[in-house]
Amino acid sequence: MESYDYCYSEDALEDLARLAKRERQVYQEAIDVLADVCAAPNEAGYPLKREWEGCRALHFGRDRYRFVWEPDDEAKCLAVLRVGKRGAQAVSIYDLPRPSSPLTTPEPNDGLSDEGHA
Repeated sequence: MESYDYCYSEDALEDLARLAKRERQVYQEAIDVLADVCAAPNEAGYPLKREWEGCRALHFGRDRYRFVWEPDDEAKCLAVLRVGKRGAQAVSIYDLPRPSSPLTTPEPNDGLSDEGHA
């Protein structure tokens, strides 16, 4: 199976930047999750419902974090929409609005791309 390319919503970029500053190990795990998801975007994780219909999510970071994406099978690309805590006490990423901002393709050496996976 062909690996998908990926792009980020502005919200996902902010989520990842926040993780990189506060929880570096979890940030690195999120980048590793992205590689796994690109290899099988329609099989990884689980489908979401309601506002997030058409998207999928995967647990990581000791099951405290969620990685949310929307696959585009025609373009062989996935859109990373949100990365953050599921949160019992904090606001869950599922409670936040679904991103509608333009998507950004990662640049080499931006800390978010991994030349071996995209």
